[in-house]
Amino acid sequence: MKWFKHFSQAKMDAKLVMIRSEFGMWGIGVYWTLVEFVAEQMKGVSPQSVATLSMREMCSFFGCKRNKLETFLKRLQNVRGMNYTLKKDILIIDCPKLLEIKDNYHKDLEETSQTLGRNLLPEEEVEEEVEKTCAFDSSNAFDSLWKEYPRRLGKKAALRHFTTSVKSSADYERIKKALANYRAKLMKDKTEERFIQHGSTWFNNWQDWEQEPATKIVPISPMKLSEMRNATNA
Repeated sequence: MKWFKHFSQAKMDAKLVMIRSEFGMWGIGVYWTLVEFVAEQMKGVSPQSVATLSMREMCSFFGCKRNKLETFLKRLQNVRGMNYTLKKDILIIDCPKLLEIKDNYHKDLEETSQTLGRNLLPEEEVEEEVEKTCAFDSSNAFDSLWKEYPRRLGKKAALRHFTTSVKSSADYERIKKALANYRAKLMKDKTEERFIQHGSTWFNNWQDWEQEPATKIVPISPMKLSEMRNATNA
């Protein structure tokens, strides 16, 4: 049992008020901590509202002597319905109220699940719906790509094209791959900077570069074209 209900007005409960008046906030803290220890050990299909603890460790944990903790437990058992058994150093705490809270919680949870069951979507469909409804943060994504682009001219237009064409994280992965392909092709061909597309142009047609670099044609500079022709005529 990972959690239990804690009513917001519990501090006004007459029995807890009595504990606070006699033991102060130390007593309130010890009470709720003991309840937590019991809840922590409530596991399995049919859990028991019982926790087995070390008296020595509890005294150290609560910063008190054994006789003070024993006095508190006796008082607690009388006013709050928390039972305990003490066998030498072994302290056994029983808090039946937790079983009642747990049963009511699971009953409500089952009724709620039955009511909402038809509206629940498989995990894949939920992720798809989230992706459709959640706006993609294009500003930060664009900035990271823009820093990688080899010829950063026309940033405003590039951002406008990016925002129009990149709507989801899936699109972002596609444009990242396209940019990697384009950069790889430029490096392979040793393309001069003046023949590299302006950012405003590339971000408008980045989809053309989703294919592998080897199959994409990059414009050849006039100087290279002249050298190729001379080599052919020689």
